[in-house]
Amino acid sequence: MSEINTNVNLNISGKLRLTLLDGSELVDEREVDNLVTDRMTILLARLASGAGIPGISNFAIGSGVGNGNINNPQIPSRDMVNLRNEEARIPLTGAIYEDPEEEGGTTISDGYFTNRLTLTGELTTPTDVQITEAGLFGGPGASSANNGYMCNIVTFPFITKPSNLSLRFRWQLTFRSI
Repeated sequence: MSEINTNVNLNISGKLRLTLLDGSELVDEREVDNLVTDRMTILLARLASGAGIPGISNFAIGSGVGNGNINNPQIPSRDMVNLRNEEARIPLTGAIYEDPEEEGGTTISDGYFTNRLTLTGELTTPTDVQITEAGLFGGPGASSANNGYMCNIVTFPFITKPSNLSLRFRWQLTFRSI
């Protein structure tokens, strides 16, 4: 008698697109892969338990570089719980889940089931900010600096957001069962 594998391995990945705009004119755009943190598993388990906690609700930006510099910040690690130097915490303005029941929501290729969640937000602060890191936060306290569960983090060469420009964030999370 053969054994049935009752486990599903879940692979979570993400990409952040940063778009710097002067009104509707594109000034700068970057797309970078993110790192899913260990705290994401805590948030997912708490959400699955029915604990009634908020999901991913905020993103944060920061200017931390760790042992690197503004052109080459230190690579983040999975065990990080906060940004290195948080500058602002911003509520998400949109969340689009590609429903697996609708066409295009789930793709099956090579035996992998894929679902996507796209989260958006915009930073329009009236001050100049130099950004080298960003994170997604959920759970209790996620709207306050250095609180909540940091689920994803990304670092990148600095981008300056002058006070008169806006910076849009589009974070796409991909969930694959393998």
